[in-house]
Amino acid sequence: MFLSNGILSLSTGRGEAGGAMACAGCEKPILDKFLLHVLERAWHAACVRCADCRAPLADKCYSRDNKLFCRNDFFRRYGTKCSGCGHGISPSDLVRKAREKVFHLNCFTCLVCRKQLSTGEELYVLDDNKFICKEDYLAGKAPTHSDMAKKRQSVPISNKNNFPISVAEQIARSLENVYVRGPTPVP
Repeated sequence: MFLSNGILSLSTGRGEAGGAMACAGCEKPILDKFLLHVLERAWHAACVRCADCRAPLADKCYSRDNKLFCRNDFFRRYGTKCSGCGHGISPSDLVRKAREKVFHLNCFTCLVCRKQLSTGEELYVLDDNKFICKEDYLAGKAPTHSDMAKKRQSVPISNKNNFPISVAEQIARSLENVYVRGPTPVP
C-alpha cells in the first residue's frame, strides 16, 4: 500500500508494553496476529477501506483529515472541479482547458447546438463557462450583443493552460466597438 510518503508495514498486534493496540479505523483493540501501519497509525486489515465507497484499499490509498480514500473518490472530493458541471475531474478523465478553466469533454460544448468543441476550433466566450461555436454565432443564434458584448471575445481552444482569465474593461469596450462595425471574430 502506498500513501504519500507512508509505507505499509506489517507487525504484530501488540504494543510495546504487550497490550493490544487500538485500530485507527474502528478504535477497537487489534487482537489479530498482524496489523497494518498507515499514516503512522495501526489498523485492522479489514478497516483499511475507502471512507466514501468502502472498497478495500489494497494497493494505493489517499488521505485527507485522517480518512483514507481510493483514487477515484479522493479526486472526486478534493481534485480539480469541472467548470461546466462542477463535478470532480478524475485523473483518467479527458479534459479541455480554456481560459485557465478545466472542463470534461462532454461539458465543453456550444451553448446553442450542444456540439462538443474541439482543440483549435474557433469559438466565442459568453462568460468564463459558456461558449458558442462560430457557426451558431455567425448565424445569429447567440444572445443579443447588448447583453453579452462586454464578455464576448473569440478564443482558440488549446491544450495549453496559459490563457488570460478575463478581459480588461478598456479591451472589452474595444471588442464591443469592433462587433458593432461587423460580426467578424476578433483574432
